Amino acid sequence: MRAVDAAGNADATPANHSWVIDAGAPSVQITDPTTYLNGSDPNNYVVTATTPDADVTHVDFFECSDASTSCATGSWIQFGSDNNSPYSANWSTPAFDGAKAIRALAVDAATNTGQDVRTITIDRTAPGGVTVDYPNGYVTGSYAITTNDGPDSDVKPSTGSLERRTGDLVNDACSSYGAWAAVASPDALASGKCAQYRYSVADNAGNLALVTSSNEAKSDTAAPTSTLADPGANLRQTITLSAGASDTDGSGVDAVAFERRPAGGGSWTTIGTDGTSPYSVSFDMTSARLRPTPPETTRQLPVSSPTAASTTPRRAPRC
Repeated sequence: MRAVDAAGNADATPANHSWVIDAGAPSVQITDPTTYLNGSDPNNYVVTATTPDADVTHVDFFECSDASTSCATGSWIQFGSDNNSPYSANWSTPAFDGAKAIRALAVDAATNTGQDVRTITIDRTAPGGVTVDYPNGYVTGSYAITTNDGPDSDVKPSTGSLERRTGDLVNDACSSYGAWAAVASPDALASGKCAQYRYSVADNAGNLALVTSSNEAKSDTAAPTSTLADPGANLRQTITLSAGASDTDGSGVDAVAFERRPAGGGSWTTIGTDGTSPYSVSFDMTSARLRPTPPETTRQLPVSSPTAASTTPRRAPRC
């Protein structure tokens, strides 16, 4: 600025001042949260925002008074302000599930303002109705494990994960389970082992449903073995037959069946069954005669378990 008097003399040292014309709004972006809050997020959530404009003096943070998208029908309520980058404020989130819009308002040195609005879905509820099902008892070969993601519309099937843990089968009981590991259906189980399964799936917000079952799949594909004490070569009246039995793959011996047949061959006939060790039955020799004479007709008793492999758990060995 230069001053001039009435005589036309001009100021030799004019005054000057420079300034910046800033008519543009600053840009700002909410960086967290962006879409969802889930059950693992804290109730007091730190909302963060960033701006590339160096002349921003502060950022104010707001939440909407209702659940409308972008706060179309509500009003903004301020919950924080930050004068320093990175800009953040502590948001006391609603206790209920649903939509809630938040806003970051950047103010620059020229008091221009710019904003970013995000509608956050608050979902702290894990998917419901999720199930896993599999055999409860003895299995052979491959078998299916079925899962169900439940009725919720926001479940993400791609997040589904099936896991198995195995234990030892001893005397028909399962114990010593190990760690969970990923597995696929159908599955197979080694003889002498038990298995339990669990299934997890998440929703769009990241809430995880984890389900398991009390079922125990068991496998025992090895036949039991048995031994028969020699009752003697010449028998009469009533005798006691004794046997031993064992099972190597965990299901345990259920019972021992004693059978007879003529020495020359023929079909086996059950004498009796014993389910408690030491195994024995009484055998009335008079009832075993195939014809009245001679009275010392020879009878044959099996002395080992069947040669065919058993596929039935806890099979009673033949003696």
